[in-house]
Amino acid sequence: MRGTLASREDTEAAVEGCVRIGCTLLFLQVSGRWDAWFPSGVFPAGQALPPAEGDNLEHAIRLAHARGIRVHAWVNALLAWSAPELPRDPSHVVRTHPGWFLTGPDGRSILQLTRAELERRRLEGWFLEPGIPAVRTQLRRFILDLVTRYDVDGVHLDYIRLPSAGWGFNAELRERYRAETGLDPRDLFARGEALAAERSAAWLEEERARWRAWHRDGVTTLVRLVAEDVGAVRPGIDLSAAVLADPRSARDDFGQDWAAWLREGTLDLAVPMVYRRSAQDVLRLLETIGRETGPEARIFAGISLEFLRPAEVVPIENLMGRTGADGLAIFSWDLLRQDRRTLEALAGG
Repeated sequence: MRGTLASREDTEAAVEGCVRIGCTLLFLQVSGRWDAWFPSGVFPAGQALPPAEGDNLEHAIRLAHARGIRVHAWVNALLAWSAPELPRDPSHVVRTHPGWFLTGPDGRSILQLTRAELERRRLEGWFLEPGIPAVRTQLRRFILDLVTRYDVDGVHLDYIRLPSAGWGFNAELRERYRAETGLDPRDLFARGEALAAERSAAWLEEERARWRAWHRDGVTTLVRLVAEDVGAVRPGIDLSAAVLADPRSARDDFGQDWAAWLREGTLDLAVPMVYRRSAQDVLRLLETIGRETGPEARIFAGISLEFLRPAEVVPIENLMGRTGADGLAIFSWDLLRQDRRTLEALAGG
């Protein structure tokens, strides 16, 4: 978690915890809400980050490498804010570029939704529009600054998706889509009943699917650009991503076509969030993912200690090889260090 970099003590404890359980890869969060938990010239400092006591990211990487642990810098890509109060820093994207955020078919920006409205709609927070070139450029600048200054072994993208398929009606995108297709995508939803009567229900569904695929390409383009950037300046380091567990739903409902990113080599490693409450359910879901992605895909099973009892973790670790998964990613260190039984079980003691 990003709080790991808040103090030298927490940083060192996280690395030692990885050593204790035999961890070989640490996903270390360096940006949670378009902020930075290390000295950055691109994103503002994390709001809860205390006064500097040295560069804890550099320290963490050095400690991890000395113990044979690889480090992927974990970046929340399109989730820009989620706290109840707005960011205090006037340079934060929420305050400087409100036009960069997603727009709904009713013309409302996602920024206009209150925290209560977000929760009712089961939205994690306020998301940026991946189809806006300036959004892509700023995120790429941040990642390039990160990988050129720090000896990380990879970049790990989280929230590299839409909050749902019902967004994307920013005026800039609508105009581009209308220029390409002759249709205003907002009409496909705002005037759906009338259009179905004029054309047909089948035509309407086909055009809606076409629009969603077009909007989804904005996320894919962003991932490809990040992969190209990272590969150009740091050849050989990985690009990984935390992804929704069902590849088809991820693609169709959230604009996250991660199975295709793996197939084309844009993504080196996917960490599907198989957040289930039993080892049996986790393993069953991993088998489904394996059938969808194929044997060549590099997959780490992402499990959450918010869901699983301690006794369920070790059986998953022991049996997941049968599903084709290549590793186990545990969310999170903050939860693990509070769970003595699971920590001892994974440490073999």
